[in-house]
Amino acid sequence: MKSPIQNKMNTVFIHVSNLEEAAIWYTKLLGQELNKEEICLPVFNLDVEGHTGITLDADPDGVKPLSPPNKPAHR
Repeated sequence: MKSPIQNKMNTVFIHVSNLEEAAIWYTKLLGQELNKEEICLPVFNLDVEGHTGITLDADPDGVKPLSPPNKPAHR
């Protein structure tokens, strides 16, 4: 049986508590230039090659607790 789930990924969201510090750290890690004027709550998108993007996500209301689902997501 062919799986209904495709082996592809579009965007990875990384939840951060301080968007500016995280943007500085990740752009240095990836060897990118950073224009601090482009950092705007609640998200910052990193430049990456290919189809998968990286988005830093800072919740202005604080970190939301994670609660894993009790069953897998499906259509």
